[in-house]
Amino acid sequence: MIMRHSLLLSTFKGSPIIKERFLITQWCKMKTKFILLIIFITVTLSAQETIQSFISLKNTGVQEFLEKHPEYDGRGTIVMILDTGIDMGIDGLTKTSTGEDKVIDVQDFTGQGDVQLFDATIENENDSSFFVNSEKDYKVAGADKLSLKAKDDKYYIGLVTEKRWMNSGSRVRDLNGNGTTDDKFYIVAFETESDSESYWVAYFDANSDGDISDDQPNRNYKEKHDVIKIKNETGLTYFTIALNIFPKEKKVVLFFDDGSHGTHCAGIAAGYSIGKTSLNGVAPGAYLMGLKLGNNTLSGGATVTGSMKRAYLYADKISKEREEPCIINMSFGIGSEIEGRADFEIFLADLVRDNPYLYIATSNGNEGPGISTTGLPAASTSVLSSGAVLAQEIGNDLYGTVLDRDIILHFSSRGGEVPKPDVVSPGAATSTVPNFAGGDRYWGTSMASPYSAGVLSLLLSAAKVEFPDVKIPSRLLYKVLRESAVPMEGYVKIDQGGGLINVVNAFELLKKYIAAGEISKFENYTISAFAPNMPDEISSSMYVRNGSYLTGDENFSFSVIKDDNNTTNTFYRLFNLKSDSDWLIPISKQTRIRNDHSATINYRLDKSKMTDFGMYNGTITAYDSKTNTPAFEMMATVVLPYQFTSENNYSLTWKD
Repeated sequence: MIMRHSLLLSTFKGSPIIKERFLITQWCKMKTKFILLIIFITVTLSAQETIQSFISLKNTGVQEFLEKHPEYDGRGTIVMILDTGIDMGIDGLTKTSTGEDKVIDVQDFTGQGDVQLFDATIENENDSSFFVNSEKDYKVAGADKLSLKAKDDKYYIGLVTEKRWMNSGSRVRDLNGNGTTDDKFYIVAFETESDSESYWVAYFDANSDGDISDDQPNRNYKEKHDVIKIKNETGLTYFTIALNIFPKEKKVVLFFDDGSHGTHCAGIAAGYSIGKTSLNGVAPGAYLMGLKLGNNTLSGGATVTGSMKRAYLYADKISKEREEPCIINMSFGIGSEIEGRADFEIFLADLVRDNPYLYIATSNGNEGPGISTTGLPAASTSVLSSGAVLAQEIGNDLYGTVLDRDIILHFSSRGGEVPKPDVVSPGAATSTVPNFAGGDRYWGTSMASPYSAGVLSLLLSAAKVEFPDVKIPSRLLYKVLRESAVPMEGYVKIDQGGGLINVVNAFELLKKYIAAGEISKFENYTISAFAPNMPDEISSSMYVRNGSYLTGDENFSFSVIKDDNNTTNTFYRLFNLKSDSDWLIPISKQTRIRNDHSATINYRLDKSKMTDFGMYNGTITAYDSKTNTPAFEMMATVVLPYQFTSENNYSLTWKD
């Protein structure tokens, strides 16, 4: 391949894609949806008796870990899928590995499922009794034939029509397959009493026959796990519906996944017996909760800040109420101009500071391969962000490629001003999807994030058994995953973070840290560095996009301050400094942090070691002087662009 360019061109040293990374970003206009996802054609699931390759489990140590510890398969943990919903009626999401109901709670924070309730009276007509609201012209039969009655004779009626799904991402218009798209589904709700227990129920006219006496009462989903299936005359039920009743707000909220993205993520994280085969997700023993924040009537199942915050606050509440460790997966994101400083990232920092045992996995973004493309909220230090890998066996079995190794997918967002992603995980798989979905093979960092959430579930499941009295802060667990990941050859930190996630390595390191008392000594640190592209020229990593002006005589510095996590009255630690790159030179070999004082770590760039054009990416690591444990890392990235000058006649040529 011969190309000629008359512009400032940068290549990227240390990556398997050198000129191609720049050329792809220049010549390919990739469309990215708000949901970090690319969907491809259908692949039929089939059982694999010995090797599971449709969700890659081998190279990350998951297969080995579960063979050694089958009881540490996520049981005793909850994975919360903050997404477009979950279809709890699909094979693979009905039961855990121990036979319990898989999905234990669902909530919709988008408003898409809201159904307003109105006061209803009972009227008799032609030997039949009806629930009626004359003002809304609502009327449904069966009032005299219900198995339950309102304890205070107060009934409420609401209506759902097929038009609700007219603009749905599912493209389903005719839910029951009867050839029309204007069917009505009435809901009647009331408080009832039995066996000295008072509770609310809602009858849903699932067959749209205008009579609810042949329908079952539904309680709030988390109480009895009741579900509604609208029979499709032409095939399978398109999607499963659950509901929650909010009497004070006089509404019923329906929960369903008419986008498929959330159901796919759920299967990767915690699916069990997908398609009634031996295929499982990463943590088949884990419970699931579906917290819907993606409104599928909006493009790509988009969300808004209010929906996200309400979902996170609910997850935080559940995390504090229940004994099980709670892991959030949010495979959503958007580009961020000022990484790490968005309102929502500040919200997450406050949330995790208040609840350090809330574990959050997010997708790093599909804006790559350009550098500095990590989005929101992946740039936050309060989350574990994952880039996407195409595993060798997945490429071979699902995509028909001939790969001899795992590769990082081209679109996986890279770091720059922020030291992200934290790790990379398999980001291509077949998984669970609702029946309306045209395919079950997706790829994206959206798929990598639930994989990492599943790994978090495995580790916390194991820790509950082996260390029942130990609570592991979320950011310490992220640190363990970064340090135990396996670096992928040909990639640098801003491509892969610590490397390919590995649960076996992580569990061994976690046990080592617990035995050494690292949990009680664990601290978080805030790092500030020179980043001229930022409004105040400061970010959490050094990032110089155009280093052509650098002479090598400059001195730079990182500023490091301890976050207030240690409750002891005094704090004094010495750290030994070590660089992983010969061009990145710490001027001092040691630094210290005392109480709330900041440390200034000076460094310089050795231009004699930066003779090639391209990208230079390195880190200086601070090790605790007593334990030699890595305490924090400081990342630097410098790009030396190719020069178009009179000496080369303003022309450069590359041959591939």
